[in-house]
Amino acid sequence: MSLWILAFISALFIAPMAQSNLKAGFGEIDVESRRGLEIMEKKLGFPESSLTIFFSSQDPNLSAKDNKFAAELQKSITPLTQSPYVSRVMTPYDGGTESMISPDEKSAYVVVFLNTSIDESMDKFDELKNLIAPSKLEVLVTGGIAIFADLNRAIASDLRRAELIALPIVLIALVLVYSSVVAAGLPIAIGGLSIVFTLAMVFGLSQITDVSIFVLNIASFLGLGIAIDYSLLVVNRFREELKQYPKEIALGLTMSTAGKALLFSGLTTALGLSGLLFFDFMALRSIGIGGIFVVILSLLQVFTLLPAVLYFLGGRINSLPITKLRPENDQIWTTFARFVMRYPILIMVPVITILVLLGIPFLRVQIGAPWASILPENAEARIGWEKLNQEFGEGEMAPILIVVSSPTSFLGNPESIGRLYDYVETIDSDSRVNRVDSIVTLRPQATRADYQFLYSDPLRIQALGEENSLSNLLAGDTTLIRVFEENPPLSSSSKRLVEDIRLLSPEFPFNTYVTGVTADIMDSVDEMYKDFPKIILYVMVSTYIALFFLFRSVVLPIKAIAMNGMSIFASYGALVFIFQDGNFHNYLDFVPQGNIEATIPILMFCVIFGLSMDYEVFLLTRVKEFYDSTRSNSRSVEYGLARTGRVITSAALILALVSAAFATGEIVFVKALGIGTALAILIDATVVRILLVPSIMYLLGDWNWWCPRFISRKENPSPKIP
Repeated sequence: MSLWILAFISALFIAPMAQSNLKAGFGEIDVESRRGLEIMEKKLGFPESSLTIFFSSQDPNLSAKDNKFAAELQKSITPLTQSPYVSRVMTPYDGGTESMISPDEKSAYVVVFLNTSIDESMDKFDELKNLIAPSKLEVLVTGGIAIFADLNRAIASDLRRAELIALPIVLIALVLVYSSVVAAGLPIAIGGLSIVFTLAMVFGLSQITDVSIFVLNIASFLGLGIAIDYSLLVVNRFREELKQYPKEIALGLTMSTAGKALLFSGLTTALGLSGLLFFDFMALRSIGIGGIFVVILSLLQVFTLLPAVLYFLGGRINSLPITKLRPENDQIWTTFARFVMRYPILIMVPVITILVLLGIPFLRVQIGAPWASILPENAEARIGWEKLNQEFGEGEMAPILIVVSSPTSFLGNPESIGRLYDYVETIDSDSRVNRVDSIVTLRPQATRADYQFLYSDPLRIQALGEENSLSNLLAGDTTLIRVFEENPPLSSSSKRLVEDIRLLSPEFPFNTYVTGVTADIMDSVDEMYKDFPKIILYVMVSTYIALFFLFRSVVLPIKAIAMNGMSIFASYGALVFIFQDGNFHNYLDFVPQGNIEATIPILMFCVIFGLSMDYEVFLLTRVKEFYDSTRSNSRSVEYGLARTGRVITSAALILALVSAAFATGEIVFVKALGIGTALAILIDATVVRILLVPSIMYLLGDWNWWCPRFISRKENPSPKIP
């Protein structure tokens, strides 16, 4: 115990630094949009990171085209332009175009290109923002870097709020479960320790590998929830054994029975989380690594610290009772188990039907990605983005970008220019496109032949470059096309336009790379979900193997995996019904986005699959204990449900409360993840484990325990199947 005290004191100093070295989570993946961005940076000097600064005047007599406005804008950004992290700045007056001034001439925007990666830019964002000098103009910093920086801050705030809400609620729930302040305080103390150790662990991981800031939410939730869940099972079993044996024997029996269940529970949870390690995205991988470490940490506490505390407390575990202690083997659960097994089909069919109906909305899920609209209403990046959309149009700030690479230089090559003109004309003729910026649209009245003539002579090219920002669009054999549409980025219309442009094949042998915000997120989501089916298969197969060795049964692991699948499918459907369709949004205080954030189904599967399996293991280990001695399937199911019904529902309720605490957050996908996880846990621990599992096990009879004889243990042979 002294080692744990020293570890806790050390962790107290480290935990506050958990966020100091975390990254945004944007990893490098080999997709078309990223290749396009790399070429843009290498050939055209457009780095992947940039800030967009919105300037607006409230003076009705001051136009953005006036020298006074331009001087005020320049004075504000001058300190920023001198930063070593800034590669160049594009303003309406220097390197940009008049389209950077709003139609009413009251606003303008500036693009600041950074020479750092996206993750590095996120780290430097506050420092860069503070370099912008105060101005008489309204100044708002927005764009991708600013949006995700504000998102990270909001997530950290949501995390602190959730922890403050969850801990007292969980303490009250535990007191009601145990009817004893001491017994209730022990799991909550372990949970509190787990939060501190988890934050210290996150800081330690960030020193040796890239760790996403999003790991804080999952790690904190798992650290608190799993530690309390595991402690609950051990304390419950210890109190049960203490009624018959002295504390030494009671503790030994507890750790040999509940300890074995916890070991396999931790293994199945870790296997579910390990699925995240196979994704190419740093955010998902780091969440997987963090989650696995949380499980290991929780098991270490339960197998070392908790037994020491229980031995010290002994019978005092029941001290400070608030009500009369109730018997653990509640007759209600025995009666309930008998009722379920008396009418198994009448219970099983409606339950399965309800779960399927709950899951059906998931069949029309729309996968999306976070953007400015999910930020709190007072976030500067959101306000700036919305004002840009209002002043310039929703499609103006995030155009579709097409990088075109030719085998030879475009300059002095009439054939390449002509083919490029045809390609751009085809795109521009689409009714969804407002305008196209390219080297063959600089002069609106010019024809195909005019552009071939212009680019065939160096002097004419030089004159054209002085009139327009030609250098921003052309570098020898590489050119950039900007496609502006009327719809916002990430909208269904924008996604379809990206897909249609990618289907266009230029008649000349150009290499085209469609990129930009919409294309980049589309490619990331596609890459993510390309791997997801393989991850599902891996988690299911590895979990099956673990459960097979625990139960020595071919059938029970299949049933367990099927039940988990039904729980997850039902919770997925509820998620779509609430967050995609917007039902109950007034009560839950969120603005429907019309989609489900891409990582939520993946995270929910990997997290919930393991957590739900905990309850299956808790139930079936008690069933197997009785079955090994009686060989009676129905009596074993009755015994197992009677002994674990209360602890499973209590543990699930507590974990669901921890999850639901995240629903108080301001960020929609954090709220969705919290509510989705809470629903899945409650569905699994009540409808599935208490109703569906006993009824199916009763119908299967001794087939539950079938295993080939050459695999079965000699002292515990498989039953003969009639």
